[in-house]
Amino acid sequence: VGMDVFCNPSIGVSHPIGTNATMYFSYKRSQQLPPYFNLYQLYDGNNSRSRFFNYTDPEIDPITSDNYELGVQWEFSPGWGVDVNAYTRAIENFGYSTLIANNRTPEGLSSIPGMSQYTYRTDFGFADARGIELVLRRAPLSVSEGIRLGVQASYTFATIEGAAQTGTNQNNFRAPEEDDPETDIDESKFLPFDNAEDFKHFTQNIRGSSRIEGGYDRRHRGVVRLTATFPLQIQVGLNGTVESGFLYNPVIIENERERKLLTGPTNSNWDIRLEKRFSFGQRLGFDIYFDVTNIFGTQNVIAYDTNVNGPGPFV
Repeated sequence: VGMDVFCNPSIGVSHPIGTNATMYFSYKRSQQLPPYFNLYQLYDGNNSRSRFFNYTDPEIDPITSDNYELGVQWEFSPGWGVDVNAYTRAIENFGYSTLIANNRTPEGLSSIPGMSQYTYRTDFGFADARGIELVLRRAPLSVSEGIRLGVQASYTFATIEGAAQTGTNQNNFRAPEEDDPETDIDESKFLPFDNAEDFKHFTQNIRGSSRIEGGYDRRHRGVVRLTATFPLQIQVGLNGTVESGFLYNPVIIENERERKLLTGPTNSNWDIRLEKRFSFGQRLGFDIYFDVTNIFGTQNVIAYDTNVNGPGPFV
């Protein structure tokens, strides 16, 4: 496998509007190799006969995203500011596709038990994320001697869509019975990984499932951050998040052409931090902090049992 060289340019432009506002635009291209988990998850690393039967394409393309952001910042009153930010992110090679290679049985053998088929994964598909965010912030305000309060609150409306394959793509291949005598390399032994770039697909929202890493496509999200500074270099911070539930398919679908999705329960989480700073002179010091997460003990549904054959525990 040859060496990959990435070029990730970025540019940002900001321009004042009067004396209390700024308009800005930014673009960034980002590329990253697939996580090692995705490269090696099909290699089970033991001595079973299926040890070498599942692969990930070693020349898999990098995950590439083009990020655009446009916004306005405005200080509408001394110490008070508001931001309006619109963003879009187009991600290539977001998902994976599976290609199947069927071995040719060597001459003189009727079959090779357990070695008739290999499975390969390669990159496929895209995802598009779009959203608009409104942020209200208050710079730390002195309310009494030694006590300062600050707040920042934001609301985001967003949607994330990805490509899903149709059932008409050719992904099962079988080698011919004989090699081509005109060439030194049998080209039929190489799977057409590039075919996945042209696979037929349709666009759908990213949905929740029984896996906790899914379900991040949530229409509404609100975040509140409060900070309070007290004498003796003591600081208290409160961070709260409230977001709509993940999207998921109905269990019973009366119309097979219906693409309507349901929304799971709203999630909320509130964390608090108590921090004390110890200073030694002007240049040395250390902090001690104490965190309490989910202080209200909220039970959030972040995944669900997809087995329709019987009841199961919810997460």
